[in-house]
Amino acid sequence: MKERPILFNGDMVRAILNGTKTQTRRIMKPQMEVVDVEGLFSSLAYPIKGNKKLLYPNAKQSIIDLCPQGKKMDRLWVRETFTANEFMECKYRADGTIPSHWTPSIHMPRWASRITLEITNVRVERLQDISESDAAAEGFDIPAAEDQGWKFTARYNFKFTWDRIYKNWNQNPWVWVIEFKKIPEAA
Repeated sequence: MKERPILFNGDMVRAILNGTKTQTRRIMKPQMEVVDVEGLFSSLAYPIKGNKKLLYPNAKQSIIDLCPQGKKMDRLWVRETFTANEFMECKYRADGTIPSHWTPSIHMPRWASRITLEITNVRVERLQDISESDAAAEGFDIPAAEDQGWKFTARYNFKFTWDRIYKNWNQNPWVWVIEFKKIPEAA
């Protein structure tokens, strides 16, 4: 079992804390491609160093071991925007605290993290293949309000937010889908 850091913004930290976020998607870098191997069958190719490619005949599962966030049973400690006093007591922006100075999440040390996640599954899929239930597991709820007769879905909210951040929804990139459960805090 390995332990790695992972960044989440305040909205996603709150969704993890309230139990509505149990998945995250991260863009695969580099992107896989479908290649024709000697005209016989299609394979998924994952580029590595230079022009070399790992070929996986019709087997996305074989690529799972390359996920930089980890594999099943590995742990992720959440990095979030925080502040700490001289006694190493932390306050977190996601909680609505308003201190005079914040430390960005990228600089959070392990000791300041309050959330540890255990990876329960890793898979690979195209971004646009996200289902309604997976979008809800990403922490995107379905608002009760209707806007001009349209009901927005969790998948729509995920798509809108993803495209606002990454601007690549229409490119439909390959993504790592990491499913997790929150590890209870030690008393």
